Amino acid sequence: MFIPNFQDSPNGAYLQLLQENWDRNRKNYIETAAMYPERAKEAKLSELFALAENAMRFRDEKLLDGLLAEHQEFIPEDTTFIHHYKFQKACLQIYIGYHGMALKMFRELVEESEGDTRWEALEMVINLAYEMGIEEEAIPYIPLYFEANEQCGWGAAHKAYSFWLGMHLLSKYNEHETVLRYGKEKLAEKPDDATTLFQVGKAYLGLKDDLRAWHYFKQALDIQPRYPEIYFHLGVYNWEELGDIPTAVSYLLKAVEISPEDVEDKAMLANTYKYLYRAHAQIFDHEAAAAYLERQFEAMSYLHPVERLDFFDNDELFIQYIVWEKTHPEFFDKKEKGDEQDGTNQPL
Repeated sequence: MFIPNFQDSPNGAYLQLLQENWDRNRKNYIETAAMYPERAKEAKLSELFALAENAMRFRDEKLLDGLLAEHQEFIPEDTTFIHHYKFQKACLQIYIGYHGMALKMFRELVEESEGDTRWEALEMVINLAYEMGIEEEAIPYIPLYFEANEQCGWGAAHKAYSFWLGMHLLSKYNEHETVLRYGKEKLAEKPDDATTLFQVGKAYLGLKDDLRAWHYFKQALDIQPRYPEIYFHLGVYNWEELGDIPTAVSYLLKAVEISPEDVEDKAMLANTYKYLYRAHAQIFDHEAAAAYLERQFEAMSYLHPVERLDFFDNDELFIQYIVWEKTHPEFFDKKEKGDEQDGTNQPL
């Protein structure tokens, strides 16, 4: 989760590390300015950039404002630090719980900054909107983010995650043509990217072009044979669009079969069991239906309470889940570190 990364209270060891980093940057500037007077402004700017993030992690707004005052005194003609300062100030709002204010500030930065700072601001808008539950507000920023993605200086793994998130949100809000455009651009550079092949195939399913969807899914499966999400989406498509429940069930069972024990996408797993529960309930196979409902509830227990609400089609199912929660405390007693902060693994 993204927001909880900003919510840990700094402990004594971390505060000491921040202080050591602060002192080291101050010392480096003094030594560099004394040894190379002609580079004093450059050294000061480098110092201020490092200290601004430090101040944000200290959760100290006054310290951050003091750095801006230093900047105005030493290098008033520079604008890059002002944008960096505003970025850290927005991050600080997340730390103190003002997520709406942070989102507003990042949006303003998108309009007025450039380079890596603009790219970071775009990323923050997308991630923050996603985790605030207003992810539809991120959609207009995703194409801007993709366009800025190649120019930024961040590493490949970081870019890959952010690209995945952007494509995921575009798909969720049925922006299938946009997914195809960016997905095919990505595949032109990296044709063996299984994740992008899957995303393009899913977009074609969204456009009800199952032949083209399977063309891309097949390529993804050639690269990564154990890809449960592909079988899940084929199952849902056959159920919802084609009304072919036997074929849907065969795909859904395949998704369960190849899902690892520690599958990260618990929402997909819960949805898979939901459809299998419905299929067996329709043919009055009550024993199998009850078993799949149990597995659905187990997978749901790993989700945020708000995400769980999407699974309740009727009051009866909601009541069944509440009863299950109360009789299965073991799923909520063994919380991993951080679960209390992000809200996952908590009872309703």
